[in-house]
This record gives sequence, C-alpha cells and structure tokens, in this order.
Amino acid sequence: MSKLCLMAGADRPRRAFIDPTRLDRTNIREFVEQRSYFLGKFVFDKTSRRLAVCRGDQVQHFKIAREIQEGTAETDLIGAYIIFEKEDAEMRFVMHGASGRFGAPTDEEFRMVAYHLVDLLVSIGHDPVVEKGPAGGFFVTVELG
Repeated sequence: MSKLCLMAGADRPRRAFIDPTRLDRTNIREFVEQRSYFLGKFVFDKTSRRLAVCRGDQVQHFKIAREIQEGTAETDLIGAYIIFEKEDAEMRFVMHGASGRFGAPTDEEFRMVAYHLVDLLVSIGHDPVVEKGPAGGFFVTVELG
C-alpha cells in the first residue's frame, strides 16, 4: 500500500502522518494498524473538534494547525506533543508538553483531546481508557486481543 494519500481539498499528495495530517474517522484505523510507534506534535481545534498530527518535532504547531483551522481563533487551538506506542497487549496514546505558539494545555484541554481520541478509537471497535499522567498530560490506552 502506498504511503501517500490525498487529503480532501489538498493541492498535493501528502505523506500520511509524516506531513501535517488530519487524524479522523477516515484514517484512524490506518494509523493504529500500520505503526507501532509515533512521536510527534498535535494541534486540536476545540470548536470544530478536529485533530491534526505530524511526526517529529521539526514542523511548528502553527503549520500543523493549517490542516484543521477554518476561521477558528488561535485561542481555540491546543498544541502539544503526542506519542503512540503499540505492543502485543496494548496500544497507548500519550499527550503531554506544550506548544511555543499556543502555550501549555490545561488538564481540561488535554482531557478534551483524550476523549476525542476515545471517540475515534470506539468508531473502529476499541474500548479505550483515559488516565491522567503522573507528570501531567493524559494517556488513552487500549487493551489488545
């Protein structure tokens, strides 16, 4: 399967999840099935409930926001870091840290992103659990098979 995908409204093909990419019900299954580890940044629009991710730390949060921002004020955007790990028995998303552009998300904002991920994972048949991290941030964990 090609690692390229065409995003609706995009002018050029994108390398899925390497370039800034919207993560939603259309591609969450591909995301969790085709990788065992992902380290990157995310931006979440609190108004539209859209989430975009980008691998690595080279791309600035405001550039990732372009994937989801449609007239939303910057005050409605959350940015931080995201890690995805999948092992034999579980997979886990970890959201933590802060954005130089959008500041540090509050616990409530991290919780909002976590429950958005829960909705995406439930849509593909998983039963995730949300936990607050011991040093801040939030975990979304799914027990596998």
